[in-house]
Amino acid sequence: MFKGYSLRKSAEIVGVTWVTLFYWRHKLLNALKQMDFDHFEGIVEIDETYFLFSQKGQRGITERKPRKRGGKSKHRGISHEQVCVLVARDRTKATVSKVACMGRIVKPKVDTLIGSKLSNENVLVTDAWRAYKTYAKEKGLEHYRIKSDGGKHVIKGL
Repeated sequence: MFKGYSLRKSAEIVGVTWVTLFYWRHKLLNALKQMDFDHFEGIVEIDETYFLFSQKGQRGITERKPRKRGGKSKHRGISHEQVCVLVARDRTKATVSKVACMGRIVKPKVDTLIGSKLSNENVLVTDAWRAYKTYAKEKGLEHYRIKSDGGKHVIKGL
């Protein structure tokens, strides 16, 4: 699975049927989802990504027309039609990846999703979104903002 092999090829390597391997894979992914860690260590990089909200398979969608092949948002930029997924990762590869909200992420959501895993020893590295700046300031965390549109991807070795 980690090498990107198909189910049939993976099943052949392991020596089971592809149907058995399909169920094993889902059990493994479910177990990995339930694994947790106590806190981040050192430098923590945080960013968010957005996906167009999908109601695939639902019948009777009344608030909008069905989209074809993914579709497009009605609004330019980030809007409440998009699902925000917050991703935080430290240098030991401890990762949190959770659905945060619809639209732009706000400071209380950052605290709800990762606040319990951060301590004063952590250094936050984020993009220029203001929710991270105010969150770090309130919690007394060292914080670096990287604006990649200027071609910068490193500040003070971080």
